[in-house]
Amino acid sequence: MTFFDRYIRVRENKDSILCIGLDPAIKGQRDSDIIPDKYNENIFHFCIDMVDMTNESACAYKINSQYTLFLMTLDQLIELNKEIKNNGCISILDHKLNDINESNDSAFYWSSKAGFDAITFSPFAGNIKNAVSTAHNYNLGIFVLTLMSNPESEWIQKMTHADNLYLYEKIAYESRTAKADGLVVGTTKHINKMDLKKIVSLSRDETIYLCPGIGKQKGDINKISKILGENLLINIGRAIIYDENPMEKADEFKILFNKRRG
Repeated sequence: MTFFDRYIRVRENKDSILCIGLDPAIKGQRDSDIIPDKYNENIFHFCIDMVDMTNESACAYKINSQYTLFLMTLDQLIELNKEIKNNGCISILDHKLNDINESNDSAFYWSSKAGFDAITFSPFAGNIKNAVSTAHNYNLGIFVLTLMSNPESEWIQKMTHADNLYLYEKIAYESRTAKADGLVVGTTKHINKMDLKKIVSLSRDETIYLCPGIGKQKGDINKISKILGENLLINIGRAIIYDENPMEKADEFKILFNKRRG
């Protein structure tokens, strides 16, 4: 079964396009949006609880390696991914992988061993085709960073040219020819409707759009739902996992997104 097939099955079973970002910060990292004291900085138990509380509303979870890399063991990642899958959801490693082919291969290998369904990939090294092929050899889906939600990305992704295309267009085109499973496309202010239409025109019909930026970053869901269509995974992280009632908040976002699905 391809990753796209897995995505469609989960989306239909869950009747949801909500992807919950597991970004567990501890005290000392920042002043707000940190896991409660009761977890005693145990981010593994926090993530397990988040899955248990929100899986009825979510179809996917995105585990951010920038938060978990140093505090979770391989065995804990395996157990967390089992919990996610046992609740009928997809697990994505948000690693933004970016290296030479041999190093990428190692990351794909261990991501597969940990039980992830997919991984995010940065195309900075240019080796999109090889990365997609290798990920698929490990039965991993791959999401290519195309147009990110942070405003600082604009000068690289929207102002730089390659082959008479803006860089984000070139990335979308190369991802299509490589048959990448998805693209990471933000929802925030600097990303306009024309950007989104260009991305769609350069993408395969089976492309899944992983969209961060709604919630704390104040992205616009109407903008993406009208243009990007049905194959969406809309990511919400801090606005759910640090809410006083993550279960209710996740359900609110699920209902909101379903009302606006293409």
